Order: sequence, then C-alpha cells, then structure tokens
Amino acid sequence: MSQNIEQVLVIGGGNAPHICTGILGSRADLRLNILTTWGDEAKRWTEAMDAAGGVTVTEQGHDDLVGHATVSNDPAAVVPGCQIIIFAVPANLHEMYLGLIAPFLDPGCVVGVMPAASAFDIIARKTLPASFFEQGGAIFGFETLPWACRLVEYGKSAEILGTKLMMDIAASPMAQMERCSAMFNNLFPRLELNTGCSFLGLSLMNFNGLVHPAICHSQFRDWDGQTPYPESPLFY
Repeated sequence: MSQNIEQVLVIGGGNAPHICTGILGSRADLRLNILTTWGDEAKRWTEAMDAAGGVTVTEQGHDDLVGHATVSNDPAAVVPGCQIIIFAVPANLHEMYLGLIAPFLDPGCVVGVMPAASAFDIIARKTLPASFFEQGGAIFGFETLPWACRLVEYGKSAEILGTKLMMDIAASPMAQMERCSAMFNNLFPRLELNTGCSFLGLSLMNFNGLVHPAICHSQFRDWDGQTPYPESPLFY
C-alpha cells in the first residue's frame, strides 16, 4: 500500500466513525482503531460489534461492507503506530482530543478533521507540541464530511445516504498538501480532492450554520414544543 498506511485512528463515536469502520475496517491491509471517551461508548460499541460480527455499512448501488475496529477510551492503546488520525467529532471537542493524543503521536503522522470548521489549524498548533511539526507531522482538513450518513444500530450498522465525490482539502504546512491528499485518497479512492484551498477558506465557507437551522425549522415549525413528538425525524 503506498504512503505506508498500515494503521488508522478515527476519533468519535457517531455516524462518520461507524461509516469508517465499515469502509476501512473491512480492509485486510489496514488496522483500524477508534477512540471515544464519551461515557461507556467504547464498551457498548465493542460488545455490539463483537456480537454482530462487525459493523455493516450499506450504500445504495454498492455491496454491504462489514468491518471491525479496535474501540477504546484510552489514547495510549490506540494512538501509537497510526500514520493517519481522523477527527470526526464536534468542533468543541477538538482541543480536548488533541490534548489526549499529543503524547502518543508517531513522528511523521498526519492529523486531520472532517469537516474543518472553527479554526482547527489554530487549535492544533496551540495544542500539539512543536516537535510534532519538526518531525514531519502535518494537519489537514476537509470542507465537509465525505458522506451524508446515519447510524442505524449502535456498534452494528450504519447507512450512507450519499457520497460527496468532490470536496476541498487544506493542509498545514502547505508543503504537505499533496502528501495528505494522497494518503486520504488511498483510504477513500472514490473521492476527488481539490487541493487549492486553505484552512481559513474552509472555516469561512462552512455552510452548516446556514443549512442546519433551515432544516431544523422545516422539521419543527408546526410543533408547539410541548406535545410529545410522534417520532425522531431524520435530519436528512
């Protein structure tokens, strides 16, 4: 495998980490780790995944993928040895997780986030030690999540509703852009990455603050806020 990617860490316990487990955890040439420190998520995920024989990811028009991962709440158990680390958690958790993984990062690994909102590059440079960059490390970010996706059953199954086949990527230092792009393309070869953007550009173009309130308004505009809602609506 080019770029010498043998071990990947995905941070988070929601929709995207489950999708990554199906896609990446089904590969024989790759070891996938998951880090989530929220409550007992790591324990619940592991038990459910083991009982089901893996996490099944379904996408219309493609065969189901069944993958497995090592899920832990201990960064010392899942960070060392990873060539690429992908954040898939809300922006308010970025600094906390960066602090947790910092002591265990291998020289030359890359740390990225999807989506890259809220000045991830500034937070990373504040939180990660200078030695991380001095030893060839880099940070990267994506315009958005590569998929519209949802969790079906925790630790067992998730669904891809649509794949965004083209999106922007930013990297810091900029000289590492092509390397980060090539590494991510090896993990998700269906995606076409535009390498002409910066972290500032990704932060300024983040559309979630515009689109999500409108979606919520369309879902709940006729609800009085008191009557029990008949069912949990899908966001997308």
